[in-house]
Amino acid sequence: MDFGQPGTPTSLQLVGATVIALLPLAAHGGTPGEPLCCAQIGGLTIATFIALLLVPVISAILVLYLKWVKWQTINATEHDTAEIAPLSVP
Repeated sequence: MDFGQPGTPTSLQLVGATVIALLPLAAHGGTPGEPLCCAQIGGLTIATFIALLLVPVISAILVLYLKWVKWQTINATEHDTAEIAPLSVP
């Protein structure tokens, strides 16, 4: 299973560029800009951590160890490879 793999580099680049761009404003932004930039940097960092690390780990635990989603193998008619599809979700 490939949990969280396809968009990981793009997400990290986007968040990294945004955080780096907000750092000067957070350091010398003055009264209205500094707290807002600090909140944005913290929120982006925490949301990225949750999206890229916690969600795939929890999904893997639910699927692989707790067996909440049962998987079946379907024989392909046109190809020699088999496809995997979910049976049911409780």
